[in-house]
Amino acid sequence: MKKICYCLLFLNLTNNIYAQRSSDQNIDSLTKKLYKHVFKNEDSTYYYLDKISNVAKQNDDIGKYIQTTMDFNRVAGYHNNYKKLKSNIKLTDSIFVQYKDFLDKRPDKLYYTNSLLYDKGMYNFVLEDYEKARHFFNEIIKKCESLPINELDDNQKSLLAVAYGFTAKMYVNEHKFELAKEFYDKNIRFLITKNSEDKKSLYRVYSLLAEVYKNEKQFALSNTYLKKSLEFNLKNSRNTNALITETSLLVENYLNLNKIDSAYFYLDLMKANIPENHIFLNKYHTSKAEIYKKNKEYDNAVLEYDMSVQLLQKESDGIELEKLALLYDQIGQLHATYNEPQKAVDNFNKGINQLSKKNANKSALLKILKNKAMIVGAYDLENSNEQVISTVDFGIKTLDSLKPSFKSEADKLLLIEDAFPLFESGLAALFNSYKSNSNNELIDKAFYYSEKSKGILLMEALLGAKATNFGAIPDDLIEKEKQLKAQITYLEKEINKSKASSNVLEDRLFATKEEYRSLINTIETNYKAYYNLKYNTEVVSLKEAQNNLTDDEMLVSYFYGDKHIYVISLTRSTKEFFKIENNEALENNTRNIYKMLSDPKSEVSILANETYHLYRLLLKPIIKKEAKEKLIVIADGLLNYIPFGSLNTSSDGINYLIEQKSVSYTNSASLWIELKDNKIYSNSVLAFAPNFENDNNFSDILLPLPHNKEEVNQIMHSFEGNGFINEKASLFNFTSQIANYGIIHLATHAVFDDKNPEYSYLAFTPDNKSSNLLYVSDLYNLSLHANLVTLSACETGIGELKRGEGFMSLTRGFFYSGASSIASTLWKVNDASSTQLMDNFYKNLAKGSSKDKALQKAKIEFLKANKQNALAHPYYWSGFVISGNTNAVVSSYKWVWFLVGSLFLFLILFFVFRNRKRNYFK
Repeated sequence: MKKICYCLLFLNLTNNIYAQRSSDQNIDSLTKKLYKHVFKNEDSTYYYLDKISNVAKQNDDIGKYIQTTMDFNRVAGYHNNYKKLKSNIKLTDSIFVQYKDFLDKRPDKLYYTNSLLYDKGMYNFVLEDYEKARHFFNEIIKKCESLPINELDDNQKSLLAVAYGFTAKMYVNEHKFELAKEFYDKNIRFLITKNSEDKKSLYRVYSLLAEVYKNEKQFALSNTYLKKSLEFNLKNSRNTNALITETSLLVENYLNLNKIDSAYFYLDLMKANIPENHIFLNKYHTSKAEIYKKNKEYDNAVLEYDMSVQLLQKESDGIELEKLALLYDQIGQLHATYNEPQKAVDNFNKGINQLSKKNANKSALLKILKNKAMIVGAYDLENSNEQVISTVDFGIKTLDSLKPSFKSEADKLLLIEDAFPLFESGLAALFNSYKSNSNNELIDKAFYYSEKSKGILLMEALLGAKATNFGAIPDDLIEKEKQLKAQITYLEKEINKSKASSNVLEDRLFATKEEYRSLINTIETNYKAYYNLKYNTEVVSLKEAQNNLTDDEMLVSYFYGDKHIYVISLTRSTKEFFKIENNEALENNTRNIYKMLSDPKSEVSILANETYHLYRLLLKPIIKKEAKEKLIVIADGLLNYIPFGSLNTSSDGINYLIEQKSVSYTNSASLWIELKDNKIYSNSVLAFAPNFENDNNFSDILLPLPHNKEEVNQIMHSFEGNGFINEKASLFNFTSQIANYGIIHLATHAVFDDKNPEYSYLAFTPDNKSSNLLYVSDLYNLSLHANLVTLSACETGIGELKRGEGFMSLTRGFFYSGASSIASTLWKVNDASSTQLMDNFYKNLAKGSSKDKALQKAKIEFLKANKQNALAHPYYWSGFVISGNTNAVVSSYKWVWFLVGSLFLFLILFFVFRNRKRNYFK
């Protein structure tokens, strides 16, 4: 990409200057000679530029002198002469200082300033120092965006478009794909607005956007953009660099789509358009190697990769560390595919060594470390377990350093998902070592790996909220951050609701997000206490988790890997480490169980048999050793779908786990302990039972809930507070009241949006003051002090399942906003049975039961009351789960009665003793 932009900018930004005849005929003559050598002969180009520069300086033609100095930068960049580029940028800087007064008076000062910023940005880009490069390109963007578009000339517009493009490209290289798409989309809107005839630049951005979709594994969508761009390129611009890049991406996409013939077609097209000794010739050999690999032609693939390495080393002169490192990674994966593990590891190590240098791309480094750990773990190499563990430790350190730079949640989720096999490799190595030497300290290390893989984003959000309170940030900055977050949410919802694309709204959203990111960067830079709290990478140790357990509690943490499920169980005094084989049969069984649980018409006896097999696999080996009353589950993967209380513990009957143990859930032990520290302000209840009978907009989705009013009324008999029913149960009343209550109960509909999870919502009674839908994205802007949030609604605990993070659900949104614990549902619950369960749940809470015990008792009571009818089916009662801090919401009164009883007994004994004493002395 850099080669193309140097070429385009050199032509676009200097053609108009050289086209103007100089007052000096000597300069005109030299310029004509220069054009014969531009992009063909580097030394001759420098020679004539130097001649022009000297004549201009002698003639006191300062404008021409400065322009020619900057043209040296473009030529050096085009020819990869980075030593020359560095020295010439330094010279240009000194000239700008020397002729500051001259530049300040020129109307085109911005052009000169931005041109130098561009050269500095490009230089740092090729050095892969993206932080510095981004700073210079952002300066161009800020300077240009501060002016109305009609005040920018074509040169400035070109510089702005290139700045957008390179900012996006750096985000792509760092695997921050959501941010990259924001900048590419902004560039597309800008190019269309700037000049609808500039198809060349527009199609180039389409091609770059296609690379993002390729990285997101949307290969067909990527091809759609690539083919459009390639067709335009072949007919119009014949840009060789772009042609090579586009065809190489098409080859890769078609290989991923298993369409070998199409891959060959674009490989041939690439070959037909590559001049001899072209700088991108390595891409052709890499693409050819990938085809050979797909065709299982190992030796041919090795030869092509080796050729690609040689060419890249020659062309990059050791500068482009990332490209070479990723090429070694590809070679390593090739050797692994053909059972050459040591050769694979050798190449992975070459890539790691490349990226262990200063300013190297850590996203690329993490990828190679992950691949190395997987391959070493898969083969019986010398010291395999030790090698894997050291690689995983390096990978975790790299991941921790990466996370703070990822500001988009979508990008963070992808980062974590990509890193997940790293943790699985580490746990496999630790388990193998543990089985061979029974060193209990290895369980502590396994617990650490498991914790590092779980609930990362949710934990970061909670720490961020705490950091805001304790990071000594001025109130005006906190207020500004809240305003920008609210504005972003508003604009995103407006765009989502809009049927047609709106450039105005999208540009406003882009600008607001950039302002928000800039503010957060300022806060994180200037307030170190905030940064350190927010990005604290420490997780609780196994011993800390044990110390937080009571004598009647057991914590069971699952890691759901591709090959195995790793289980760590803890009590205050014991720890166990297990491994369960994960296979297609287990996954199908788990999915089938969820399907049967969420269907009231499924056969109870068959369901009981299926859940017994799952119980025997997941829990029985653990529970039989320690008879604890309370079970705290850290679920993972498909296990998030299963309410453990519904598991049958009997091989010859039905005996649900919930009848023996209370069950609660948490994303991680670190999160569980963090939630225990939440400050609770009140134990009064705020309850809502909306009415949907007059909601014409959603009448087909939001059906009436005939029992939700009764549910709220019953709850209000157990706790003080306010219940909002029918027309009073509006979103306006909810958002205006929530800060004053410690228990929030919502007996309403929830609708999950599987395409855009952030637009899943809870529904309230429609009114004229506000929308009646509370979206997940809205929850991020709320501030709760709730001990308990109960979502007595459809599928409130379900959402898109993300590895390590669990469900991206409404439940998660309430944790973001400050809730300590949440009672939610795993499927579309029955309205009538919910009312019975919730009534008993709150009665038990009011008596001082912990939340998990209160829910357990409510379920047992429900089962006893309905054991002779169809309501005994787990569908009606097991879908409710409790997550987070399960401590009681009110103090138990048992100690009061104990104290009263003790005092009463003491008084009786006192009077008996006194009477005996009197009788004795009579």
